[in-house]
Amino acid sequence: MGLDITPYRNLVLANGNEAFDETGELKYDEGWHQMFVNPDFPSQADKIEDHKAYRGEAGEGFRAGSYGGYNRWRDQLASLAGYHSADEVWSEPKPGPFVELINFSDCEGTIGPDTSKKLAKDFADFQEKADALGDAYFSDRYKEWRAAFEFASDNGAVCFY
Repeated sequence: MGLDITPYRNLVLANGNEAFDETGELKYDEGWHQMFVNPDFPSQADKIEDHKAYRGEAGEGFRAGSYGGYNRWRDQLASLAGYHSADEVWSEPKPGPFVELINFSDCEGTIGPDTSKKLAKDFADFQEKADALGDAYFSDRYKEWRAAFEFASDNGAVCFY
């Protein structure tokens, strides 16, 4: 088990029941996706409505790692941003680089377009510092997250599964 990520852009909210067939099943084959807002982190979802269907362009998804591996990576991200650890961000979340990602679920939820724009800027601002670490695993994940948030910055979302 692990954390899977899919970014979307150009999302359009379904009108009525158009995204569902006669049995109530979501029409995945027609490009519909159901978004879930994590109730513990609703502010990161921005304009995304919980359990609603959206159509949009799916970007390159990726595996963020096992849950433990992702949490270690998040700890490194927190350190890169100048925090002592992810625990520091979790215990006292306040505005700063990557806070919306560090202080978010490690299993499910949605980060919406406004938060994606903010995080894309954070990733761009810290790219040189991340590259200077010389850690190939961290760098590879960093590039995937940056690409996901840049993609979702265009009226999209980043979904955690």
